[in-house]
Amino acid sequence: MALFTQSFRLAFEPFFFKEGKNKDSKDVYSEVLKYFTFFGMLIFLGVVLFIDLVNIILTPEYIEGNVIIPLILLSQLFFGIYYSLSLWYKLTDRTIFGFYMSLSGFIINLAGLLILVPLYGYIGAAVSIFISFFVITAVSYVLGQKYYPINYPVIRIFILIAVGIILYFIDLKLTIHVVYIRYLVKGSIFVFYILFFFVTELLLKNRK
Repeated sequence: MALFTQSFRLAFEPFFFKEGKNKDSKDVYSEVLKYFTFFGMLIFLGVVLFIDLVNIILTPEYIEGNVIIPLILLSQLFFGIYYSLSLWYKLTDRTIFGFYMSLSGFIINLAGLLILVPLYGYIGAAVSIFISFFVITAVSYVLGQKYYPINYPVIRIFILIAVGIILYFIDLKLTIHVVYIRYLVKGSIFVFYILFFFVTELLLKNRK
């Protein structure tokens, strides 16, 4: 997820500066964020559904840390969403807001670490970084709508994230001891998410 987010950041900045003069650029930015979220959630599901395969490369003492992997993946996803939203202060020459939000994220994360780590250890650290990324993403969206409004499909994005998380919890509740059936079900859940995205996209376009 970190690799995906970093690659997106490197590609997106020159792209949005180039598209900034295009009258349809806001529609493009909206579509980019939607598809970024979709592919990010595919990575999320790919890792959490097939965590057994990920564990093969881990030594036993690290496997207990699997509990924080979903939070870390979602934190990185929201960091990428934040970066996509951050184009408003770059295109409007209000880059000081980038500093303010980075500072806010740092303070929230530090406070979370000081409060949660003594209580919950590394789980508290994962929760802390997730909260900090989520908050600065939300703040960036609100400020962006004020200074450089873009009609992002917010409900659609939250549905994509929510459905992915729900499918993850459904998989957690399933207890299938036959290996090939277990992975068949996991693969079906993964494929279902892809079909859910494209079928709903088609329905929405037909409705429009």
